[in-house]
Amino acid sequence: MKLAVSILGIMNNQEKMNQLNIEGVDYLHLDVMDGVFVDNMSLPQNNLNYPKPVDIHLMTEDVYRYYEYYKNLDIAFITFHCETENVKEKIAFLKSKNIKVGLAIKPDTDINLLLP
Repeated sequence: MKLAVSILGIMNNQEKMNQLNIEGVDYLHLDVMDGVFVDNMSLPQNNLNYPKPVDIHLMTEDVYRYYEYYKNLDIAFITFHCETENVKEKIAFLKSKNIKVGLAIKPDTDINLLLP
């Protein structure tokens, strides 16, 4: 089992981030919201010293933009929403960067959208 710890509440505090550099925490989970795809907006810093690989959940329309923003981090996973356009192209792009890819789905979206 792997443990990813969400840093939404401490994402811009380097001192608290350093406290997560403990045994048992495998990844730091970043929730990234652009204010377009979902109402809230959150953009964790890309210039902090993240003591673990990151698992990024993009609740954004533009996967490429946020990949560019975070590409200097040790990205292990990026999950993005299947409601965005060109899903297969985005999956191929992220895999070409040696990033594991996950798909998320909004609660009101038909599950059949994931089948292709």
